[in-house]
Amino acid sequence: MDFFSTTWNTLTNGTVYTISFWARSSVDTVTLDIVHQNLGTIKSYAVYTGWYKYTGKFIHAGGTQYPFLRHNGLNGTWIEIANVQLEAKSFPTDFTTTNRTNIQNTVVGGGGLLDLSGNNVNADLTNVSFNSAGYYLAGSASANRIQFTTPTSFIYSAAGKTVLMWIKYTSSSYTGFCGLGNAANGQSFNLRSGNTYLGFMGYNADYDPGVGPQLNNDVWHLIGATFDTYGAGTLKLYVDGVNIASTTLTLNTAPEASNIGYIGRSSHGFGNEGYFGGQAAQFMMYNRALSDAEILQIFNSQRKTYGI
Repeated sequence: MDFFSTTWNTLTNGTVYTISFWARSSVDTVTLDIVHQNLGTIKSYAVYTGWYKYTGKFIHAGGTQYPFLRHNGLNGTWIEIANVQLEAKSFPTDFTTTNRTNIQNTVVGGGGLLDLSGNNVNADLTNVSFNSAGYYLAGSASANRIQFTTPTSFIYSAAGKTVLMWIKYTSSSYTGFCGLGNAANGQSFNLRSGNTYLGFMGYNADYDPGVGPQLNNDVWHLIGATFDTYGAGTLKLYVDGVNIASTTLTLNTAPEASNIGYIGRSSHGFGNEGYFGGQAAQFMMYNRALSDAEILQIFNSQRKTYGI
């Protein structure tokens, strides 16, 4: 069965469009495709019995040809779809949860937050709420978090690593924005703030330069860090697309016991970093060190979504 809107056949050639929607199915792993009449299948998903958000992106070509959703499940199965939206932009906005409260919890076979890269690093959301721009974490306890399995291709990458994420908050407390790796000497990769400025915690391989924009001003900021190798190398910190500070460190990142990564706290959960209280969105990991130009390009391509 195909689902489409007749208002979608007035698209502009060469324009980037994003389709976003909620979906659930009668049984786990029913297949749902986003299909374009001219471009073919854009994205295929396994849909589960719980409500999840799905997104696909394409550059339109073909004039009056349009995208649609296709249910490829077995006879007797069904898919329920809600809040479908098609936008001329590269990232969805104005997504509301309506009554889909179980999006916060893990169900069999899938996480509460889907990996848009296609690498299936899906996440488990616990006591996390939503608004139109991102995810809100209360910051009060370890029970409020987003967690996922950290890919070993990121942990052990000889080409370095990059972490980027959007954050918005007002607290002046010591804060852990994200935590990857093991809580042992030089084995962690954490973004934090101890003085309202961006810092890094590698577990006794730390860097808090105290420079750059203050982050806790209730405005969205893209924060991030790159490290250019595995072992002794260069760490660079970024705020809003700009490299604000650099240093040399030795990082031999390693997975923690369960290989868990966190958004909303550091991997050193019992330390001073604290739990993040605020909004987070578009968490990105790369198994290489992005260049200054690439990070600036990411910032410029996403900033309008966050009113920057």
